[in-house]
Amino acid sequence: MPGILIVAETEGDAAARNEQLVGLAQSLAKESKQDVSIAILGPDADRLVSLISQFDVRHVVAAALEPDKSSPSARAELLIDLIRAEEPSVVLCCDSLRVRSFVAAVASELRLGFASGVTAAWYDDSGLVVQRGAFGDLCTLDMDFTDKGIALVTVDPQLRTDPPRRSATAAPVRTVV
Repeated sequence: MPGILIVAETEGDAAARNEQLVGLAQSLAKESKQDVSIAILGPDADRLVSLISQFDVRHVVAAALEPDKSSPSARAELLIDLIRAEEPSVVLCCDSLRVRSFVAAVASELRLGFASGVTAAWYDDSGLVVQRGAFGDLCTLDMDFTDKGIALVTVDPQLRTDPPRRSATAAPVRTVV
């Protein structure tokens, strides 16, 4: 069964942003009866594993990139490989400048559904629906992904979620080089 893949934030206010992503993913997973996995991409992947693996998720994939090899194109290439390997139904990322530098290329390359700056997400009878501001946030736009196999979504920092569930045991970690 496809699951929900989170691309963990590795810079800035990473702890708060990752809690937001995990809370949203767990809520969506409960609605759709899917599992949640987390991918950590970047030079600080090893440092973040102990923090990330405490969440109640199926597994964590850690992909440490050397600082001089963590360009947007290198992150895009790695995320493309992970999406092909994991085959998720949804990929959730923070909506940050760093993430924006590579996720649109990933969505284009894999022909994914794509929405940025998402302020709400839920499942209905047709599948995943996301909401985002439109026309300079004068109104909101609901988007569904019924014609796409996978949706890649960047989440606005203002989106509010339930606190993420934590596990008594650390999630299994797989390291990718």
